[in-house]
Amino acid sequence: MTRKSYLFLDMASSETIKSSGITIRKTDTKESDAMVLCIGPQGLFSFYARGVRKLTSKNAASIGEMTLSDFVLLESSNGNLTLKEGSPVKSFLKPDDLNASLVEGFLCELTSRLFNEEEGEGKDFYPFLKTSLEAISGGFDALTVGFLCFARALNEVGFGLNVDECVRCGSKKNIVGVS
Repeated sequence: MTRKSYLFLDMASSETIKSSGITIRKTDTKESDAMVLCIGPQGLFSFYARGVRKLTSKNAASIGEMTLSDFVLLESSNGNLTLKEGSPVKSFLKPDDLNASLVEGFLCELTSRLFNEEEGEGKDFYPFLKTSLEAISGGFDALTVGFLCFARALNEVGFGLNVDECVRCGSKKNIVGVS
């Protein structure tokens, strides 16, 4: 059996899945392929993207970091996803603003480290991350938006601010400090 016929048989037995998501991380593999980690309405998901590093790739723009894209993925019988087609919707990257670029990079790294792909985590955080990236690209102060998004991400995984009472005296009125 030749390699081409093997790939054809593998793709024929695959299920097609349509999804959208923001690319969090792209890891180059082999000569022209990449592994892509995204967050979408269903949480974190990753897929293998064949040939996206070639100059002639039609899917390269859809897997740019901090890019919201629509994907058509093939799911094999063992559950692995492979990119069939991708179309970019919006790029949140602001290369002309150093603060915005740093905060966006931090939020993407934070998302990839805090949430687990196998458990479908991050689906509740996705709308907040998307809104935060839209706010930063729309001109809001990147550091303020970054801190708010960071606090929300920590809250999603179980760490939150205690603002119900004063940490010094325990009073619920005239709060001096919070933890």
